[in-house]
Parts: sequence; structure tokens; C-alpha cells
Amino acid sequence: QGNVQAKRVADAMLDAVIDVLKQNPTSTLTLVRIVIFQQPMLNDFYSSMKEKEATDPKDKVGIWGRLKSFFVGSTETEKEEDFVIDEVKMDPACFHICGDSPAKVKDAKQKLLDLISDEQHSHTISDNSILSFSPADRQQIAAIQKKLGVSIKTDNKNGEASIIIEGLNKDVLKAHTEIDRMLKKVKDEQGTKQKVELTSNLVEWQYQPQGLQFHSFDLLTNYQLEQAMENNQPNIKVMIRGQTYTVTLPKGPATDGKKNTLQIRRLDKLK
Repeated sequence: QGNVQAKRVADAMLDAVIDVLKQNPTSTLTLVRIVIFQQPMLNDFYSSMKEKEATDPKDKVGIWGRLKSFFVGSTETEKEEDFVIDEVKMDPACFHICGDSPAKVKDAKQKLLDLISDEQHSHTISDNSILSFSPADRQQIAAIQKKLGVSIKTDNKNGEASIIIEGLNKDVLKAHTEIDRMLKKVKDEQGTKQKVELTSNLVEWQYQPQGLQFHSFDLLTNYQLEQAMENNQPNIKVMIRGQTYTVTLPKGPATDGKKNTLQIRRLDKLK
């Protein structure tokens, strides 16, 4: 309305909630409900929430933490374990230099040191998503360290996690590329998880086995159905009780390979 961009509306509404919480830090307010009439605007609100979270990454349980809990549900704060990689200790290489004079030996030593220094490189990756690496991810990093012969150390100072990679230039580059790929995967998973939680607070997709009551889809399938509808897909394949069904959007039915059908419905939680 008024030709105002949806993103600006989302920013203004969320800023208003933040202002109230800052002015009343002891407020007993536990629920804020924003009614989104147009489904495409959901992405604008989600983007706005992500941007505000990024501007204050240290405020995990303060103003932003409270605000996020209003929209995506309150969850217990998980204690982040220290992320430690056992650094590989390299066996030192020894050089014995002989020469006609101490000066020539000194020159040769310096040239060797320069060559070694030119080939050595250190690179730091700073990203708090490092703390979200799974045990399998950590094992993979340890394997990268062993395979490439680089030293990989972790650090967590002032609330910022980092990984320091040291070794030969080409090996450091390879390790950096692999760890960057792992970080992207973690961030994608985190983003999807937040979208799944947010969607579950707005809509609920259900299916009805013949002669039984409606049952809710799991949260991920609920999100996938909502995304498919937003993207105007005519249908989408989902798993229901271990069987693959093709859901005709937006109102069903869901049909399996044997032509068995289930009724489908979408509940808007904001109505």
C-alpha cells in the first residue's frame, strides 16, 4: 500500500519492536505477531531479520535474541563447545652448510631461509560458522591437515572464531578452498534451518490418510511444500510414511505410484 517497498516495511516494523525492547528491557512481552497478507513478503521479512542479526552478532541472548524468539520460537541456548584441531607437528629438516669462510656460510644460510620463507604462507579464516562444524567436519579438517601436510590451528578470541592455516603456498590454498567449501555448506544448512522454523510458525501443511484425521508434515517437508507453492510449481514429490507421493499444488491431492491418494490442506497460522 502506498507504493512502499516490502523490504522497507519489514525493516520499519522490526525496528519498532527492537526500539520497544530497548526502552523496556524488563518488559514481560512474550509474543509479537506480524500479519503478512502477501506470501512473497515473507522473504523480505526473513532477509530483514537476517540483516539485523548480522549487525549485532554478539547479542545472542539480548535484544536480538528476544526478538528472534518471538518470530521463530524460543529455544534453549546451546553451549558452543571449543573447536580444537590437534595441530600436526612437522619433523624439522636439517641443513649442514660448509664453505670457504664464515661469510659465505652466512650468505648461503640466508639464501636458504629466504627460499623457505618465500614458499611458506599463513592464511586466517575468520567466521563464527566455524563453531557449527560437526564432529564429522572436524575429522575432515584433521584429514585435510594430514593429507596436505599443513598446520591448521583454531582460535576463538573476543567472540570471533578463526582457523589459521600454515604451510607451503599451494597446500595452504588447497586447504583454504576445501574449508571454505565446508563453511558454505554449514551456512546453507543454517539458513535453511532458520527458514524452516520461520515457515512452521506461519503455515502448516497437512495430509489425511483415508478414514483418518489430518496429520502434519514434518518441518522440512512443510517448508518444501511452501516454497514449491511460492514458486508456482504445479507439483512436488514428498515422502509420506516412507512412500513417495506427488503433491498437486496448491490443494492436492497427493498421489503415490499405485494411484493411492491423500487429501492435502494448508493452514495459515496467522488467520
